[in-house]
Amino acid sequence: MLFGKKKKEDKKQEMVTKITEEDIETINQQSFEKITDDNFREPITVFEEKSEINPDLEVITGFAIFEALINECVKKIDKLYYSINASIREYIVNLVLKHPDLCYILLDKSKGEIIGYLYCFPMNDRGTINFLLGNEDFEHMNETLFSPLYEEGLFNINIAEIAVLPEYKNNATYHTLFNALLKDLTDLAYKGKFVNYMFMEISCVFERRVARALDFEYLTKTNNDRIMAGKVFVPTFFKNLEYYPKFIEVYQNKEAEAVMANQQDYNKIFKK
Repeated sequence: MLFGKKKKEDKKQEMVTKITEEDIETINQQSFEKITDDNFREPITVFEEKSEINPDLEVITGFAIFEALINECVKKIDKLYYSINASIREYIVNLVLKHPDLCYILLDKSKGEIIGYLYCFPMNDRGTINFLLGNEDFEHMNETLFSPLYEEGLFNINIAEIAVLPEYKNNATYHTLFNALLKDLTDLAYKGKFVNYMFMEISCVFERRVARALDFEYLTKTNNDRIMAGKVFVPTFFKNLEYYPKFIEVYQNKEAEAVMANQQDYNKIFKK
């Protein structure tokens, strides 16, 4: 989920500006529970096999996303998965409007209706480690924790929310959403911006299914009932998506290899 329970001010931890040995020790002292296959049903297989393209599906992204579209997603789709109050609804709208570049709203043109969305946000190391440590909820994170996409180098992706209408839960839908993400990641890579780490905070069964499809490692956080999952970004993972050939071409050049050599594996911090 995009955000979590609001923490009391007297329990809020100090903001971490860089990863220290103490941070690692703090995480290592926490107890984590491995999520098993019994927690999942209807696995998403879009990354394991090719999917038929549904020509009726259209992706709206970037600054083509406007407030009414996000509100429609909240009103029509969020209620199927999440408990959303008015203040959080307003926050979702503002966050997507501020960082729309890796956000995608899916439209069925044949019916003229919104059927799903994928919201991803670019995070820097400071934002990522604070999030994994449980210091910050997205509802309270400031702009210094996001990664500007116009700067070259590595950045992390938080898959903040994904949801689709039940009747559209099929590989063609997931293929369309993640292929749009792959296209944008390719464009960013051509500009010298490469993905280091992908992670998500899980608060519903559907998000668990997505995390499983992405082959994420699952960890249960002790300070709340949410699950953290993530992995170092592996370019070959998306090999069955339509945009993959162009994507892998730019990720396998010498410049990319030099940048990717500095990847940070946050999962190694956590003891299973």
